[in-house]
Amino acid sequence: MKVDYVLHQTLDRVTSVLEEEGILYAVTGGVLTSIWGDPRNTQDVDIVVVLNQPDRERILKLFGNDFLISEQMLDSALRQGGIVQLLDNRTSVKVDLHVISEPDSSFTRLRREDFPGGVSALVFSKEDAIVSKLRWIRKGSLRSRKDIKGMLLNSRPIDRELLLSLADHFGCKELFLEIEAEDPIQEVE
Repeated sequence: MKVDYVLHQTLDRVTSVLEEEGILYAVTGGVLTSIWGDPRNTQDVDIVVVLNQPDRERILKLFGNDFLISEQMLDSALRQGGIVQLLDNRTSVKVDLHVISEPDSSFTRLRREDFPGGVSALVFSKEDAIVSKLRWIRKGSLRSRKDIKGMLLNSRPIDRELLLSLADHFGCKELFLEIEAEDPIQEVE
């Protein structure tokens, strides 16, 4: 099986369950970067999901048969936020559920996007994806800088006013302007 097909198959299985259960989510990470920018290889699926302690048993029931899930990681993420890893028993694809207890304003800008293989899922806006990557750069990610350049080159429109406002809010407006001014094909080391 091709990696992308397997990845999107797992993405579809997880997001379909979340939608059927009315659990708020949004696709992020490398899968999202491939929608808004240059397609790139990624080894896993990243999904931000709104969950709270009362959701514990439901999550274990929903994913416990088809995915390996650590109850300890789930408990920790439900208590203080963080990542719960699911490992798909069928495809061996890892899914990182980034647990938050309340949706932030980025959830008001979610869009439904189509992925290869007939998969459709909710994703963060292009502007929110860029700001997220800016925040990852500040944490040391080199890949995120290249991801932003790819998103800026992508022909899909950007609401620049919104993007600058969000970047300013998170203290990374100057970093965005710096990247925007760089040669778009300049490689990041």
